[in-house]
Amino acid sequence: IIPQVLTFVLLAATTAVGVWRDMLNSQLTIATVWCGLNTFVLGVFLVVAFVERHVQQHGGADVQALDAKSLALGEILAAPEPRTTPQTLVLAQVQADAEASPALRAAP
Repeated sequence: IIPQVLTFVLLAATTAVGVWRDMLNSQLTIATVWCGLNTFVLGVFLVVAFVERHVQQHGGADVQALDAKSLALGEILAAPEPRTTPQTLVLAQVQADAEASPALRAAP
């Protein structure tokens, strides 16, 4: 998040200089408006990121309630585990091939 914060600081400084220049020239430019918009949008993203980090670190009541709800629904609605999956089928085939070919086991 450090690159985003540094970019925000650079955009904020650029916006401030643009506003100062536009005030001296008595004319608003699209470049200043665009830079201000970019600064605002990146600032909103940074605020959301910091709030999410705070909630993850401190665990809000909403997160704990959501975890409890997910756990309860998972136990009620959980599907049974399948007896075979593609991974277990491939693993069984590889093991069978390895047992059938002693040359593979004797490799250094």
